[in-house]
Amino acid sequence: MKTRPQATPWSFAPIAVLLFVACSGSSITESKLIGSWAVDSPLPKTFVYTFHTNHTYGMTLSGESGGVVGTWKLDGNQLVTAMGAIRNEFGGGNIFGTMDTSSTNRISKLTDAVMVWREVGELNGMQLKRVAGREL
Repeated sequence: MKTRPQATPWSFAPIAVLLFVACSGSSITESKLIGSWAVDSPLPKTFVYTFHTNHTYGMTLSGESGGVVGTWKLDGNQLVTAMGAIRNEFGGGNIFGTMDTSSTNRISKLTDAVMVWREVGELNGMQLKRVAGREL
């Protein structure tokens, strides 16, 4: 009669290491999201998103004054933004009225330097790089 080799606690060590490596660095947290992110683009001007700790955000075009401000929330890896108003050198205000301006993006990667997201239903992701903060 053949006997089966007995599993030891060390038998599972390689699997545990692989799971740890696969899961580490993949958590999407508010603290990693807070700050400014520029869309990685070959164009001379690009959009910069700044996410604040009070769950507001600003979106500007690099090198320009003014932009869009709104609110954001993070639900797991889903980033939900809602535009609230336009800000510019003349002041600006809410031009959206009661229109639903919310957008949901799935964050597939978030590190200290890079964020990749895609709109729900969109095939290609958009890569952003962390930049120095910019208030709006």
